[in-house]
Amino acid sequence: MKHTLYRIFPVGIFLFLFLLAGSTATEAQVRKKDMAELLRLHEQQKTAHLTNNAELFIEMFAEHFMQLQRGNAAERGKADSLERFRTYFANYKFLEWEDIKPPVIKISKDGTMATKIVQKRVRGTYTYEDGKVEDDHTIFAWLEVWEKIKGKWKVTAIASTDRDGSK
Repeated sequence: MKHTLYRIFPVGIFLFLFLLAGSTATEAQVRKKDMAELLRLHEQQKTAHLTNNAELFIEMFAEHFMQLQRGNAAERGKADSLERFRTYFANYKFLEWEDIKPPVIKISKDGTMATKIVQKRVRGTYTYEDGKVEDDHTIFAWLEVWEKIKGKWKVTAIASTDRDGSK
């Protein structure tokens, strides 16, 4: 009996480590897919801005999300945001919407949440209701919180700061 345990125990350890390694490899593959999807969505944000496509931009938002901006914290709805971005895109012509640094993306160990830090240079022109056109150059930095909802990554919170980019 004693000799049998010595023979079985190493095999059991080997099987446990083999299964653990397989699980880790699978998790790494899933995280790699998640990272690729979040980077794809980052590019979709750029495309939406440069093509003034509010629908494309808003499709990645959760039904309700938190927005922190200019000292305010507000819960926003997807429908309200769609109207806000339609108006914004109708009045703003983007000339540049570029990352200053690559986005920093962190995905939770369980793969259900992620954060993305962005620093972006935006240049364009804004047309006011009276027809006056104003050049704009703004540097933005923001933090997005993403959650996987029904298998899809959705923005659930965003905190944003900005400064005049011409200085």
